Amino acid sequence: MSDKKCPKCGGTGWQVVVDGEYSFVRPCSCTVSLDENRIQSGLPKRYHLCSFENFEVNPGGGRKNPTLMAARTIIRDFTLKFPAVSSGLLISGPAGTGKTHLSAAVLNALINRGEHGILFRDFRELLQDIRSTYSPDSKMNEFGVLAPVLNARLLIIDDLGAERPTEWADSQFSYILNYRYNRLLPVIITTNYPDGGGLGEEESLTERVGVRMRSRLFEMCREVRIEAGDYRKINTGQ
Repeated sequence: MSDKKCPKCGGTGWQVVVDGEYSFVRPCSCTVSLDENRIQSGLPKRYHLCSFENFEVNPGGGRKNPTLMAARTIIRDFTLKFPAVSSGLLISGPAGTGKTHLSAAVLNALINRGEHGILFRDFRELLQDIRSTYSPDSKMNEFGVLAPVLNARLLIIDDLGAERPTEWADSQFSYILNYRYNRLLPVIITTNYPDGGGLGEEESLTERVGVRMRSRLFEMCREVRIEAGDYRKINTGQ
């Protein structure tokens, strides 16, 4: 397992500079290539600084949430073991509980230690990119969009189930998942939808992706369930 770190910053991206009696930090020279790798991975710039260290397990300064602490431990352990992992991760929980932060922390940690071939895709944007290839004006064909998704060493799909299920969308997701399943390529997937029956009017993951794909997901992934309040509302006092 590769564990290479920049000798100047230790993989943090920040270099401490001492000038006489004063010291300050500045972006390390290695961050140029690291940022390029993040951009190439598809990780939105908003999440470039997400790490396990700055993940809040007690949003709003309250008591530490045990499911947030457990999720961080499990996902960080996966990151430390990668690529020697036997299964992926299915991170589920209500909106605003840090699922995307944790999946981005995996990508950032892997890039910081020199890993390559990690891909981050928002589920809705991925489907839209595939649809766009059907236009006669498109400069890319469907295979051009799918090839990186199919063959990435680690594929992170954010917000699964965000788009209403259709036969076409189910077919696309089924193809991606089965391709990677047969080649033992891991996935990390985040979703707002719980397994099993929804509470009240809330839909379940099965209702969003279908029984067959739900079964395949649980073959491929360890479920990491988060039960917490929306940190965006907590931090704004709403």
